[in-house]
Amino acid sequence: MLVGSHHGREWLSSILLVRMLEEYAAAYRAGKPVGEYPSESLDEVSIWFIPMLNPDGVSIQQGDLSNLNVLEKAAVWKMNRYSRNWSRWKANAKGIDLNRQYPAGWKEVMSHETKPTYQFYKGGQPLEAAEVKALMDFTKEIDPLIAVSYHTSGREIFWHYKNKRKNMARDYGIAKKTAELTGYELTFPEKEAVGSGFTDWFITEFRRPGMTIELSYLVDETNPPLTVFPEEWKRNRLVGIMLVKEAKQLHNN
Repeated sequence: MLVGSHHGREWLSSILLVRMLEEYAAAYRAGKPVGEYPSESLDEVSIWFIPMLNPDGVSIQQGDLSNLNVLEKAAVWKMNRYSRNWSRWKANAKGIDLNRQYPAGWKEVMSHETKPTYQFYKGGQPLEAAEVKALMDFTKEIDPLIAVSYHTSGREIFWHYKNKRKNMARDYGIAKKTAELTGYELTFPEKEAVGSGFTDWFITEFRRPGMTIELSYLVDETNPPLTVFPEEWKRNRLVGIMLVKEAKQLHNN
């Protein structure tokens, strides 16, 4: 399962996932491989694409408030500290950071934000955001072998969150292959690192490999420029189909 745009300003991940879906589907229809990987492997392993978990946040970040009523517009303006700089918007339309909403490590997450705002507010309790609850329910329904959450920025891969010792080599191996494919850095968190992100929850709930992949070079509180997309697509084009092969091996084992 591949998920994009937990955060409003990270819509580059949605473009990448839609491009990946289109290319894989076209290769499958034509009976052609994707890179070195045969597209007919999709007969055995499905990829679930969720390109944009936070459409409201993406719209706000792009300055489009047309889907909000007058009261909602006033609320998001207040949550944006009365700034018209929407490009920094990260939360959903209710001012909740969706990737700080998952129950794995939620209590331990520290934040200076104690009320809804444009970024970093983890909510009053886990699963408060409807988007997060829907993704959790769907994940349990399809029971994926591997889950990836695409974000921006930093060209890093996070793969480790309280992984069981017996799964460590397996999960590291898949993350390492992904790092070699993308040229991204594998990140090893501190022992005291806290979670509340989607892949933190997936790893602890399913005991299976989960990765957070950060696209693009580092940017501040905004979206990466669209000009970086060709480079990020080149780096990530084969990630999904490579993980199909890895998932097949997991299933067979």
